[in-house]
Amino acid sequence: MVKSEKLLKGALPAVGLASTLLFPSSAQAQEYDPYKIGYVDPTARLGVLAVNVGVNGLLCGVVGAINERNFFKDARKCMIGGTFQYVGMEMGMHDVPALPGVGLRFVETGTSIIENTLAGREPFERLHYELGPMLYQINFKENGVDGVETYWRITPVIGLIANFAQGHKLNWPETFSYQTFMFNFDSVAELDNPVTSFTSANGIENPKRGYTLGNVMVYDQKYPAIAAHEFDHVLQYVRFRPAQLLVPESLHFLEDTLHYRAGEDAASLFFHGTNNLECVITKDPYCQMHWWNVAEAEAYVMMTGHEKYKKIF
Repeated sequence: MVKSEKLLKGALPAVGLASTLLFPSSAQAQEYDPYKIGYVDPTARLGVLAVNVGVNGLLCGVVGAINERNFFKDARKCMIGGTFQYVGMEMGMHDVPALPGVGLRFVETGTSIIENTLAGREPFERLHYELGPMLYQINFKENGVDGVETYWRITPVIGLIANFAQGHKLNWPETFSYQTFMFNFDSVAELDNPVTSFTSANGIENPKRGYTLGNVMVYDQKYPAIAAHEFDHVLQYVRFRPAQLLVPESLHFLEDTLHYRAGEDAASLFFHGTNNLECVITKDPYCQMHWWNVAEAEAYVMMTGHEKYKKIF
């Protein structure tokens, strides 16, 4: 493997991270625990925008330069892609029918621009759009559309099976509005479910109000702002798509023959698993509310765009 390829593989994991980094200084900390997320100033969303655009631009510029392309040209392309991503993220936070679904497509378009740029392709040469486990790749050439290819991912499959197995209700209107499978459940009624609840050290139950597996989300409708929080996790999953470029050549048959894209599943699992390692170790029911959990921090910040957002405590 040549040096440029090694550096490319070393740099690409930051694509997803670039979209989720957030600094603790952007929120008003609670008095009793300055490291725990409490009330979040809505202007903190500007921090998400700045980091998303800036780091993606820097990443693409560096990778482009390593591969003997123009640093500034590639950086500019990915800054545009990062802006598309953020505009879509902002749309996805608002309680307006069909707007979150439009936002999802904006995020997907921006992510496609970034993936194409990192791979040395034209910005719109391949566009990816999803519905549940299925991912549709639209190939463009100079004379227009050059075909559509279909792929699948395993995490959304697991999400669908898990929700149906637990008897959660599929919400068809919101599924169409968000353009991703949306389930509802009663978080208090499921206190005994290890997936949907935690028990703190002193025995006090703390039910989860929602959770996301891949791009399949479920939430308790009594807490409407949680829909925005969980949808941000859906959009995080989307932004891991460029990790497909990291899949070793020996595993290319998964994509070429089996039409399975393993990159975003593997990168998302690793990233969220690392962020939630504290939860596994400490079993603290509030561990996900620490600022250093950057995946959760972004979701808590972005959900301030929801019209029914309110102080958490």
